[in-house]
Amino acid sequence: MKWGGTAPFYGQVSWGSDALVSILLASYNGAPYIAAQIDSILQQTFRDFMLYIRDDCSNDGTWEIVQAYAAK
Repeated sequence: MKWGGTAPFYGQVSWGSDALVSILLASYNGAPYIAAQIDSILQQTFRDFMLYIRDDCSNDGTWEIVQAYAAK
């Protein structure tokens, strides 16, 4: 996985430089749900996509969860 963007509000996960599909995942205080949402997207059989995650200044640990996925 490749991670880019400017923390703490924006990042992307990429499997290819010329992704065919873009997915936007927006969240605010979504810590209870964000891991399941990301896992669901990553488990799709279609792999040519860019995943953009936007966290709207959550204060419940959402961004830390997203960063943990980016580190994988």
